[in-house]
Amino acid sequence: MKSKALTILLSFAIAFALWLYVITVERTTIEYTFYNVPVVLDGESVLSDRGLMLNSDTDRTVNLTLSGKRSDLNKMKSSDITVLVDLTRIYEAGEKSLSYDVSFPGDVQNSAIEIVSRQPDSIQVSVAQWASQEIPVEIEITGTPADSYRVDFDNISADPETVGISGPKELIDQIAMGKITVNMDGAKESFEQRQRVTLCDALGNPIEADLSKVFVDNHMILTKVPVLMEREITLSIGITPGGGLETSDVSLWYSFGTDKITVVGSPSVVSKMKDVIELDRFDLGQPVEGFENKEYTIPVPEGVTIQQGDVVEVTMTVPPRATRTISIPQSQFDVLGLPEGYEVTFARKAIEVTVLGKSSILSKLETTDFRVVVDLGDNTASGSYPVQIEILNMQNVSIVEDPDSPYKVYALLIQGAPEA
Repeated sequence: MKSKALTILLSFAIAFALWLYVITVERTTIEYTFYNVPVVLDGESVLSDRGLMLNSDTDRTVNLTLSGKRSDLNKMKSSDITVLVDLTRIYEAGEKSLSYDVSFPGDVQNSAIEIVSRQPDSIQVSVAQWASQEIPVEIEITGTPADSYRVDFDNISADPETVGISGPKELIDQIAMGKITVNMDGAKESFEQRQRVTLCDALGNPIEADLSKVFVDNHMILTKVPVLMEREITLSIGITPGGGLETSDVSLWYSFGTDKITVVGSPSVVSKMKDVIELDRFDLGQPVEGFENKEYTIPVPEGVTIQQGDVVEVTMTVPPRATRTISIPQSQFDVLGLPEGYEVTFARKAIEVTVLGKSSILSKLETTDFRVVVDLGDNTASGSYPVQIEILNMQNVSIVEDPDSPYKVYALLIQGAPEA
């Protein structure tokens, strides 16, 4: 019985102590300062609709000294407090000083909390007029390509060719172009790469102001700078000596004033071109006449251009020569390939051969200077057989022969009587 009384007495003592703590401590009014309470800016989309924008993204905070019950203030921390600035009250650009509203967590009665002081009393914001525009992308080339190479300035490209920018009007008005600089020093091939655009003024100088509030819709531009190869090529008229003339006896004149041209094109194509382009070919062993200002279109691969032009006029001068037709008798014929037991006779007693050369030499020719070779090839049938005509002891005369109608003789093959 005595133990039970002591227990009851101890319980009353503890309850009294708790009641006394609540009355004297938890319900005591105190002051407490909350530092760096974040500020929330509300209504920024409304500013955009009005053609305005905030000109600074600086994080804003305030220090609040609050008075209230210890139990309420102990529940809170800086992040639980809401400091709200209403931006919808702004209608024009400029520096603005705005008041702010403070609210507390839902489990704390706002009326039980008193704001003793605010630092600062108001929030400063800078509001700018918003603007946007399209600006061209310009490519600036620095450096010099390797020898025999050059930049194809006519085909430099940027994709896209323009970019959209938006931001504070005072900055947007300063920006006239987006510039990309490509260093082509020593280059031997084309450049293709995505490059970051630099915002510049009308003179091409980078904007030095803080552009963090300027939005660019495409910073990376696909930049292409083609490189061309230059190469000197020789033009040629092919001359085969003959008819008493050497190649050096023929004179050639080109309207370019030289037989050299400069071709320009893709390095992969130009590097594979031959050193000489032959425009035409003549065999001096056949009657060839000179000509004046004959036009030739110079053949080059697709995509290759010629600095001097695609067409050249050529004048060719050939020293005068003569032709002479000589009748060569059967006695000058050498017959090869005659089958055993056969005899051969020819339908004509001679073959008419035309020769070409200088008149002074042609006049000295005799029939004995010729050899006519008839190769029967062991055939036993009569018919026309081609012949090979050789000029003996003279090197400055050529046989004139039509490729479509070569020299031939008609051979009669007769099988001889058997030996007794």
